[in-house]
Amino acid sequence: MGILSKGIEKVHEFGARRREQAEQRLLKDTKDQEREFASEAKKLGIDVSGADRKDYYSALGLKYTNDQKAIRDSYFSLVKKYHPDVNKSMEATRRTVEINEAYAVLKDKKKKAQYDVRSSKGGSALSEDVSRHIANAFLKCYSEMRDKDFGEFNKRVAVPQYADSIKAAIEEVADWSKRFGRAESRTFGRLRDCGARIRHTVSINRSLLKGEQTDSRKEALMENLARLEVLEKSYIEIDKGISAVMAKIREEIAGNENSIADRLRRSIQ
Repeated sequence: MGILSKGIEKVHEFGARRREQAEQRLLKDTKDQEREFASEAKKLGIDVSGADRKDYYSALGLKYTNDQKAIRDSYFSLVKKYHPDVNKSMEATRRTVEINEAYAVLKDKKKKAQYDVRSSKGGSALSEDVSRHIANAFLKCYSEMRDKDFGEFNKRVAVPQYADSIKAAIEEVADWSKRFGRAESRTFGRLRDCGARIRHTVSINRSLLKGEQTDSRKEALMENLARLEVLEKSYIEIDKGISAVMAKIREEIAGNENSIADRLRRSIQ
């Protein structure tokens, strides 16, 4: 073997080691992110570890439905697409398993009903208890910030000063929208950081999967990607639920805080 050939071989070996190290880091990061996500969700009263997080509707390319014909038609369409006689990829093998598992549940009325109860009709909404827990966690944080802001405001206006300075202090304490954003960030910031990292890890997984040539490692990456996609979907659904709760609270807070701000402004006129 010539020097050039040996050099090329070393380069390939180095590249393979780097790829293997990247894959090992990816698998470790996935486990760490699963634990962190579950921990942050639990603080908000959400148990993601015990939930049925498989989305059988998405597996069949559907949104929640009771239309058995639509479920059946979608199943047979996907089976044809991913059948081993037509599609030889390892991805097709994984998708076939998912499709068959989903159809086995959704075609059976009793199993479908049980699944819908566990997953809130495909995981599209948070329960009333969880929504209440989220609202309470946010309002506790907001109230603490509000009390602190008004305490500092009272200290400032207790000292004799010009009307313009008092007006500026009022506008500062009356900026409830800014305080709302601070409270939202403090209450949900770490969970949303988890979501951002999960999405980044999904991207890395897909990139590594695209360049992997070894079947056994490709299969491991596909299994890991499936776990990450479950995490990603769970996060998206939780974040949508949080946003819905926050929209209602914002509307309630707006009326109360704007009324207080108006009274403060009138007090120095």
